[in-house]
This record gives sequence, structure tokens and C-alpha cells, in this order.
Amino acid sequence: MKNDTTKPDSLQPAAGMAVDLFDNWFDPLESAVRARAREFIEEMIRGELNIVLARPRYGRGQISGDEESAVVTGHRHGSRKRSLTGTFGPIEIAVPRARLNTADGKTTEWKSQALRAYQRRTLAADALIASTYLAGTNTRRVRRALAEKRNNSVATRNARLAAIRSFFHHVAAADPASFGVAQRVLTIPTKRAHIEVTRHLTSAEVDAIVAAPDQTTPRGRRDRTLLLFLARTGARVSEATGVNANDLRLQRPHSQVLLRGKGRRDRVVPIPQELVRSLTALLSERGVAYHEPKPIFVGMHNERLTRFGATHIVRRAASQAASIRPSLKGKPISPHIFRHSLAMKLLRSGVDLLTIQAWLGHAQVATTHRYAAADVEMMRRGLEKAGVSSERSVRFRPNDAVLQLLGSI
Repeated sequence: MKNDTTKPDSLQPAAGMAVDLFDNWFDPLESAVRARAREFIEEMIRGELNIVLARPRYGRGQISGDEESAVVTGHRHGSRKRSLTGTFGPIEIAVPRARLNTADGKTTEWKSQALRAYQRRTLAADALIASTYLAGTNTRRVRRALAEKRNNSVATRNARLAAIRSFFHHVAAADPASFGVAQRVLTIPTKRAHIEVTRHLTSAEVDAIVAAPDQTTPRGRRDRTLLLFLARTGARVSEATGVNANDLRLQRPHSQVLLRGKGRRDRVVPIPQELVRSLTALLSERGVAYHEPKPIFVGMHNERLTRFGATHIVRRAASQAASIRPSLKGKPISPHIFRHSLAMKLLRSGVDLLTIQAWLGHAQVATTHRYAAADVEMMRRGLEKAGVSSERSVRFRPNDAVLQLLGSI
């Protein structure tokens, strides 16, 4: 007898049922994320347009009676829909439209710079990663997306993961119904990276790089002052380029500079007289007074020097100094290496780790402790003081003078 195992038509899955099921799928967390992202972007663009229509054409500050003719005039005329591939998938936003009147009497359409910057910084890989989180898939796919799609290193991957974790901390607090999804994201571990030995320069190599720029030109004098500032203060490149003239205190005997570090942690560090003379000469040459909030290090267009410009100055000086110091050839030179070199010099001079931590602006002393682990000479001197040696120690034999002294006691 034939065994018919065919199911009734009523039990067969309808064609396209799975497609319809997922097409009508609604995720409240994803919907809330998209709505918040859309509100943020739209508010950012509206604020940008408000600033454009309320500020002078050139410069900043309040508008006086003489500057009324320089005000950007214009009018809004509705909005247009734009679809963005953001961090959380496609988002449709309303971009306000406006027409601006130019100085020559013509009319031009206003274009949002913030929107263009958002489009440049947001790539499709971000949407893939976020959608993977929101879908609740395994973390291995997320790690592959971070590493392969963006070609990220381990450190960059951990930094991006920290940003995503920060967002899902907010999700867990703002939307209790989504706590389970946020908890799965927060349990994703960071990837351990290979920690290299801290590289630093010797005092002779630092002095050779500082002396490399040509002192007969204004650019060379600026470069030498910047290099000397990095080498003597241990400042990060962003801290050095962000220093203004009113951040300096060049009076003897307490010359110092205010550095604005990471995490809104400001600190004051002393500066030696050699750097004081260079800074005084540079400010005098540019005609900048000490109380003015103007940048010390500027580029060729008299604008604040960027960290990319500072990096170019350091590498150019290092290539020039390599002819005098061949040991510089092949070494990775960056502005941060001056920071490491100063920390190693302070440590070898007997300065304690807590003082070095405060000098460099580290949040934890564990970050400063790596300099102690990188100093091989201090380890070698410790072995000599402890008497640890592979050679067999020689037994002490007193001479006649020592024996007579001991006999007379």
C-alpha cells in the first residue's frame, strides 16, 4: 500500500510567507534608534542654518551698526527629503532649504556643511556593524566586520567598540525594554593587542633634531621653537598646537605653561629658560602680546598649526638631523616620541612615577609605569646592586693594614 506522507495544503507554508514575515517585522529598538538619529541630524542642520543667517559674513561676535551691510541675508523656503546611510541604516531626514544673497546682488542656494561632513564620516560598514548588533547575531560576525570591512587594527577596533558600548549604555538606561539587546552588546570583550616596547630617543638625538631647522628664516625659528616645546614640556601634539599666548607665564623664576589635555584635564608644567627665550623671541617676531588669546604656532596662512603640520615639521627635522646622527635613520619619528624621551629622562634622573604622571597628564599611574618597564639600564643597575651575576663571586681577603686595625680594637 502506498504511504502518502504529503501534508495537507492547509499545513504547507504559503509561498513568500517568510518574506512577508520579515518585511512586516518591527523592532522597537531599531525604530527608536532611527528616530533619535534623525532628530539629532535635523536639529544639527537647523542650528547650522540659524548660525549662517545670524552671523556676519566675515568674522565672529556681535553685529555692530557698521557691519550691518556685511550680514548674510536670505530666506528659508521649505525643506527637501534626503536619505542617508547612517550608522543605523538608511535614515530619511528633512533638510531645510534657504536662499542667500551674495555681496554682488546674486542669489545662491545654501548648502549644509554639517551634512556633507556626516556623509563623509559615515560608511556602509558602520551600518553593517550596527544592524548586526540590533539583529542580535553572534559577536564573531561583528568582530569580522570591524576588522575586515574597515581594515582596522586591534587598537582602532577597540576604540570603535568602546564608542558603541557607550551608546548602548544609554540605550539600557533610556529604554528598559531593550535591556536584553544592550546587555549582549556590552558583554562583547575587547581584543588584546600586541604591546610593543616604548621607543624613545637619547638626549643627543633629541638635541640634534631640535637644532636641525635653519635659524636664519622665520619658518626655521618657528620649527625650532615647536621642537623645543615638545622636547622640554612633554606635551601631546594637540596640546602644543593648542597653546595660546595667554597660557604662558614667562616671568622668572616660575616660568610655566598651561596645557589643555585629554578628558578636559588641564595641567601646568614648568618650562626651562632656553624655551622661555625661544618663545619670547617668537612672540616678539610675530607681534603678539602675552595677554592675547592668539595661537603661538601658526602656519603659512597665519592660522593655528594643525597636528598634521606639526608632524610634518618633526619628520622634516629628523630627516635633516639623520646626516649628523646616523642612529636616527630607520627610527619611526613622530611628535609623541619627544614625550616618551622626556619621560625616560625624568625617570633616569630619579623623579618618581607620580610626578611623571602629573607632568604628562596620565589618568592612571599604570600608564606611566610602562616607562619603568622600558628602561633596561635601570634594570641592569638593579642587578648590579643586588649582586646577581652569572660569575662566581670572589671571596674577600683582608690585607695586613685591615688585620692590624681589627687587632687593635
